[in-house]
Amino acid sequence: MTDHFFCRYFVLIFFALCVSWISAALPATLAQTPTPECIHHGDVNLDGEITASDAQTSFLITLGLFTPTFEQECAADCNADGDVTAGDAQMIFLVVLGMANCSDPLATPTPTPAVFELDVVYIAPGSFIQGSPDAEPCRWEGEGPQHQVTLTRGFNMMTTEVTRQLWADLAAVQSSLPTDPSSEFSPSMDHPADQVLWYEAILFANLLSIQNGMTQCYYSDEAFTAPITSDDYLYGPFFCNFGASGYRLPTEAEWEYAARAGTTGIFSCEELNFSGATCFVCAPGSFTTLEQHAVFCANYPGGAAVSGSKLQNPWGLFDIHGNLAEWCWDWMSDYTADPIIDPTGAATGFNRIAKSGAWTGYPSTVRSAWRGPAAPDSRSVIGFRLIQTVP
Repeated sequence: MTDHFFCRYFVLIFFALCVSWISAALPATLAQTPTPECIHHGDVNLDGEITASDAQTSFLITLGLFTPTFEQECAADCNADGDVTAGDAQMIFLVVLGMANCSDPLATPTPTPAVFELDVVYIAPGSFIQGSPDAEPCRWEGEGPQHQVTLTRGFNMMTTEVTRQLWADLAAVQSSLPTDPSSEFSPSMDHPADQVLWYEAILFANLLSIQNGMTQCYYSDEAFTAPITSDDYLYGPFFCNFGASGYRLPTEAEWEYAARAGTTGIFSCEELNFSGATCFVCAPGSFTTLEQHAVFCANYPGGAAVSGSKLQNPWGLFDIHGNLAEWCWDWMSDYTADPIIDPTGAATGFNRIAKSGAWTGYPSTVRSAWRGPAAPDSRSVIGFRLIQTVP
């Protein structure tokens, strides 16, 4: 039964990806303007339920291979915008997975007023042990040696990853912000923005700082006189004024300090079923506690989850384990065993650091100490959350 479920599930995913690929090349099929009688959005086959078969029929309509009745054409127009397109078939598929609904499938951005009152928690200065011990299951050598880190700057940290709605809101008032890069695996405006380049996160932070009347953190010169803008955000060089009042990415040390939230274990929650034998286990229900706190391969809903849908860590941070990996400021480099104060990483490098792990990852990748190298121009299951230095 389980094998049959997963086989059917992956066939559905393959179908959705095909729809997404073809949709850009297909002309829209004009549908009649929805009327009060058009009440079956998504249920193209008019059989009382929405299934993968409805997505298939909707797609065939766009190809001209199925001639619908008026009611079927209305139902195929999942987002009720007057056109039946391949995108509607994709939305119906997401409805089947429980990731969207036909009244608001991929949620066309409707910018809310430009008042950017972010949900944040204050993280006080302090010390912690960064990295993982030699005996930690599933670790890799780049997580050691463990070393003491002291952070002298307190900071406000967003309680969730930047959402697609926040991206839309900022884009509405800061026109130089690039288009939301999110994929179909982050389908609603309440999902975190994914597929974000490190460069885009830097520009986003500077634009949000401008919008809120704060001093920008990122510059192309060491004297902090030339802020990073849409003209040079893809090229740099990049320098960070960590004392500025604006928004920025956390350093790797700041991120791990906040993620651990005073804990010293493998995760910020205690998962008794995690061991060297379960590093790569993805069976649902295998990790009783971790699955309540993190979105990863054992419990992902066909993609990322809505931001903040799992339990928070002891300091009030959601999705700090899993859902999307998160960009940090630092270049990937080796640790040393020496105690260090306010580390900001190497001066140069090839890859930036991503923390947290993602919905696609094994449980081993959502550990507090996990660190992944990622090219700053790579689009992957990576998002970000911002912090703000508090004097």
